[in-house]
Amino acid sequence: MLRRGTDSRACPMRSIVAVFLTSCVAVLSAAEEPARTPVQRGKLMPRVSCAGYGGQVYALYVPTAYDPTRVWPVVYCFDPMGDALRAIERFVPAAERFGYVIAASHNSRNADPEGAGIAAEAMIRDTHRVLRLDPQRRYAAGFSGGAVLACAVASALDFRGVIAVGGPMREETALPARDFALFGAAGEEDFNFIPMCSMVRTFRGSRRSQRFVTFPGRHEWLPAELAADALEWFDGLAMRDGVRPRDQDELERRFHVRLQRAEDEPDDLKRLRAYQAMVSDFSGLVDISEPKRRASTLVSSRAVKGLEQEEKRADRRETQWVSRLETAARTARLGLPPSGIAHQDARLPRWDPSDLGRDEWDEGRRTTGLGSMQPSAAFAGISQIEDGWGALEDLCRRASRAAVKDVAVRRALNGVFVGHLEMAKQFTVEEDYAGAVEALRVATTLYPNAGDALLLLARAYAMQGKVREGSQAFERALALGPHDEDLVAAIRHALEHPVDAVTTLQPFLVNERGVLTTSFGLALTILAEPKTGRIKQLIIKGVAEGSDAESQGLRPGDEIIAADGSAISTLRARFDRGSRFHAIFMRRERGDTVALKVISAQTNVTRSVYLRQDRGVMQLKPFETSLR
Repeated sequence: MLRRGTDSRACPMRSIVAVFLTSCVAVLSAAEEPARTPVQRGKLMPRVSCAGYGGQVYALYVPTAYDPTRVWPVVYCFDPMGDALRAIERFVPAAERFGYVIAASHNSRNADPEGAGIAAEAMIRDTHRVLRLDPQRRYAAGFSGGAVLACAVASALDFRGVIAVGGPMREETALPARDFALFGAAGEEDFNFIPMCSMVRTFRGSRRSQRFVTFPGRHEWLPAELAADALEWFDGLAMRDGVRPRDQDELERRFHVRLQRAEDEPDDLKRLRAYQAMVSDFSGLVDISEPKRRASTLVSSRAVKGLEQEEKRADRRETQWVSRLETAARTARLGLPPSGIAHQDARLPRWDPSDLGRDEWDEGRRTTGLGSMQPSAAFAGISQIEDGWGALEDLCRRASRAAVKDVAVRRALNGVFVGHLEMAKQFTVEEDYAGAVEALRVATTLYPNAGDALLLLARAYAMQGKVREGSQAFERALALGPHDEDLVAAIRHALEHPVDAVTTLQPFLVNERGVLTTSFGLALTILAEPKTGRIKQLIIKGVAEGSDAESQGLRPGDEIIAADGSAISTLRARFDRGSRFHAIFMRRERGDTVALKVISAQTNVTRSVYLRQDRGVMQLKPFETSLR
């Protein structure tokens, strides 16, 4: 997931997506007669393969009322982790109610902007191949980094609207060159709350159609009821713009429902914004004099101005806490004493006492010396703590106390936490397990009871061969509650068989194909990127007779999408002893096990498989690597 302030956000998503989507323009220029491919109406299709794009898959929902004699609106969904079902399921009830086709890619991911562009193109082309879609009512929806992708797709292909949820929106994506309506949403504790607010303000200032909603929660997709609001909003705009027949009775009904909701908002500022949104949304459709009157009464009230000032103070508090926490985390990771913070971040902002309650401010002055908040004084109150980790722990404890009553501090903690999870993920991909350990130590200092982060820390320790530290983190994680069984099994296996126990086997290349022996009775074909070696697909080519793989029903053509808790797309086609791929698949010892997730080539069903190596190394036709 993308977090504001992380390097991941610097990816040129828009330009990359535009390159891959240019060829889609001809396809989208008209509602062409679709191919006669059968579709299931009123039922979610979890995996639909894209014709002509090997490995590209998406989830699809077609409403029960779908009739190929007319065109239908469509929403394309992009999840930052490629979790198409997580994205699409919240839209299904509203899609059935309002008559929308919904498609969500399994292949689009934050970590691969180029692959995300290909995934978007493949899904868009394939849906136009099999369905009759309205060229004037195409929409994109995305969460986190997927929101950036959704905006890029909408801008490149002239879509009518975007649902952007919890996106790390920056200036270049905030106001795209082509006009589209924006339905923005964010959890109240989402660390991307401020960027989403900024994007909506930019749209409002440019007089583009926009609406912004919040919901209780952190960094997550919007709930189903708000997904329904988004489709209803797009439906009303389509009536306003003349691209959908107007239903006056339905518009009046929606207007009165929204008016009542606005009246029920918990404070005057939320009521004012709800009335202003109604004036914009229903202008020219119904009589808007009532919400206009109510808005004019509230706009200059003392209560509204006070709430607006509190919002600004909360934004400042969040920004300042993020700077302080990230500076402390950086100092700890670099092994500096707390006094080294001044040299690492000379831009640490001054702390404004007006942003704190009096009790909290007095406590802060007494314990930390934050009165002037100069960088060198940021940790004055804990100057006796020589270890940067101790300083970070102390700051986290104080942040946690402040977070009980302050949502801005909660957003700051969430943002720094997720940022370090992302950092650990990147270090793991690069097989820098020491870096992953340091990033995960920060994450588990911020949230000591984050069980999933503790599991990842245990795995990172295991990959360093530090079994004692890994076992401690593992036991702490298990004590906190249930976790994904596959991940737990994979980490237990990694702790029992650390990477140092894996023997060395170097490949030799023949016409760009790596030839290797394999464990678990499998011969595999690897499709990898030529420059980075990043694996794109891992296909079973052969299965040894009498192997556990054969007894469990694995067949040539089946695709392995995860192994021992690692998505195949995070691995590289490296076969040396220190590589993750080597640790999982090569020269495993008798009695070793591997946990796989496999998509059957025959049924297209995903299942978990546990294989045991009980016959030593099987001499099979080996790995093929196709670098393309």
